[in-house]
Amino acid sequence: MLICLAGSTFTAFGLVLQKLSHEKNARNPYPVIFFKQPWWLLGFAIFMASQILNLVAMGMAPQVVLSSIGAWCLIFNALFASWLLGEHLSTPERIAMLGAVLGVLFVIAGTPSSDELFRGNLQAMIEAFTSQSFLASSGAVFVALLGLFGLALFSPVLWPVAWATTAAVLSGFTVMLFKCVSLLVLAPTPRRPGPWVHWEAFVVVAASGLVGVAQLHSMNVGLRTGEALVVVPVYYALGILAQIMTGALVFKELGGFTSHRQVLFFWGGTAFLILCIVQLTRSKISAESNIELDAEAVGEGLDEMGLRKLTTASSQGVAGLRQPLRRTSSADSSMVSVRSSSFDPEAYPESFGEEPRLYMVSVAGPMGIA
Repeated sequence: MLICLAGSTFTAFGLVLQKLSHEKNARNPYPVIFFKQPWWLLGFAIFMASQILNLVAMGMAPQVVLSSIGAWCLIFNALFASWLLGEHLSTPERIAMLGAVLGVLFVIAGTPSSDELFRGNLQAMIEAFTSQSFLASSGAVFVALLGLFGLALFSPVLWPVAWATTAAVLSGFTVMLFKCVSLLVLAPTPRRPGPWVHWEAFVVVAASGLVGVAQLHSMNVGLRTGEALVVVPVYYALGILAQIMTGALVFKELGGFTSHRQVLFFWGGTAFLILCIVQLTRSKISAESNIELDAEAVGEGLDEMGLRKLTTASSQGVAGLRQPLRRTSSADSSMVSVRSSSFDPEAYPESFGEEPRLYMVSVAGPMGIA
């Protein structure tokens, strides 16, 4: 659990450093593409290192516990954004963060002890994947997703929700498969020969990679086609549920409840945690702090006519300008303040140029998006 907490903290730190890099680049008179920015490269390296920590943690603790601890990533994302980016933490965000911590504690207190059947046991994993319960449940989820996409054909507003739901469902399968890989690497079965002489072990590794790519693609489509204020909370909330359910279905991690109190602690804490995460993500996206841009750094300067044009465009819903621009002070007319969201497709054009935006999604352990 401590390793997972460290991985979640560094995941948040890496994501915030990448955003810090984009903001510095936006103020740079000579901006460069994102992969040539030193701060972005540092943030990316920290993010990838945190994925390794998460993989290690997966082989040492129940998946249902680690999925709930993933809320730590969101909490530290908000804290690091406040410390490094100067973003304001509103009262609703602070309350949601405190509630998320309490929800995690309740989940941990209510999680039943799971057996060690799957610790490095490839045969047990194969039997779980081919069991009637797993195949039936996976088929039911697949049919439900097809139904959701079918509804989206008649109501296009559901397209981003459908893609976010797909990404959330895939996150459950991705984390479950990566946990299998972690168990096979960190705790191979004592029997000989080991699991890596069997082709099924490499199928598990390949499947984890393919499902991870599908999750990444689904989340990117959802963010490009819909509002982040809807897509991101749906992804986080349903993703936690999906990770808990796959852990219960494959690893039998919820089969050891010993009392009604334990059940109440676990499911009550899970429900409360999800509500707090939805509130935190919605508050964070809708209240991302103003970024001060030097008008001379982005052009010859914004005259009053240009400022009025941009303000009009913002009020009409142009992507990337969710709030009207305003002068930061009457004394300094070279500074303007722009409400900018990391999830706006046209945010930080200096870092991405004309290429379509791609969002990086954590697929091993706690969920994170950059």
